[in-house]
Amino acid sequence: MSHPVGAIAYEGQYYAYVKFFPTVEAAQRGADRLIEKGNAVILTRIPKGLVLWVHEPEAKLARKP
Repeated sequence: MSHPVGAIAYEGQYYAYVKFFPTVEAAQRGADRLIEKGNAVILTRIPKGLVLWVHEPEAKLARKP
């Protein structure tokens, strides 16, 4: 059984939180590592840096019990 994790929805797909990066260069290195493994990723900008998200094709919206 899986557990809920922080995620965003983009174009009908869910992307799970991976890591915060303080610089564009560090974020790009993190994204490149996941892309090399065959993952689709998204980077979002926040005031203090960037957040890396990885595509979770089997993810579903969590419901409160």
